[in-house]
Amino acid sequence: MNKALLKEAGTINHRHHEVMDRLEKIIDEGKSYKTMADLASMLKVSLRTLYEIAPSKDELINLTINNVLTKHGKIAMEKIHSKPSLASPEDASNFLSDLILSGLIEKQHD
Repeated sequence: MNKALLKEAGTINHRHHEVMDRLEKIIDEGKSYKTMADLASMLKVSLRTLYEIAPSKDELINLTINNVLTKHGKIAMEKIHSKPSLASPEDASNFLSDLILSGLIEKQHD
């Protein structure tokens, strides 16, 4: 995560990550929100909890997107490390295509 945002927002704990996971689903579903109060209501958390995570709606969204990208990066790295060899450019290209089609584009739901 962006260290500058974390420093401004404070410590991000397990509960905060759970809130960002729920926010990810709200974003993914295309639900409309205009304010932090709207988000707090939709997430069923207090405004204080949201402000503990980030000082503004934009930064909360940025942290959540960063969280999504980090999760997908971990998935990609696990797949790369599970592949024994990518000796040729063709092997690497095919592996990358498979990774994109099967792992990164597919939505990850609990």
